Amino acid sequence: MPLSRFPRFRGLLASERGNIDLTLHFEEVQAGIATVVGSACASVALICQNCLELMTFKLAIDVNVRLVKTETELQALSPNVDGMVVESPKLSLTELLEDDLILVLPMAPKHEAPCSELARVTETDRRRPFADLSKLLLKREND
Repeated sequence: MPLSRFPRFRGLLASERGNIDLTLHFEEVQAGIATVVGSACASVALICQNCLELMTFKLAIDVNVRLVKTETELQALSPNVDGMVVESPKLSLTELLEDDLILVLPMAPKHEAPCSELARVTETDRRRPFADLSKLLLKREND
């Protein structure tokens, strides 16, 4: 399923190119009540907050949602069961998946390894404002 089908989710990405790989199956739990079980995964482009370069983030979510017809049925579900009200006979996969996709994104994406730009900084490039303080203290003690 193309990333472009998820308008809120793609707005958080650096690029909307790519697809979400879905594996879903439907199980009837009771008469007229179904559960969607499966997973979704994708590799998306984000901006690293350390070096501001593009990075690839692999995400995966598990789907286990009970589909009900009314708000009353939704409220009657056990607290440990995720539910969704589906009023029409057609289910929108965007509505089913988009919130979970957004929640799995990191708040401040960063490369797992040190960023290439930051890794170039060497010991000699760093400012050491108190490096000569010990010399001044020794000189003062000797005087």
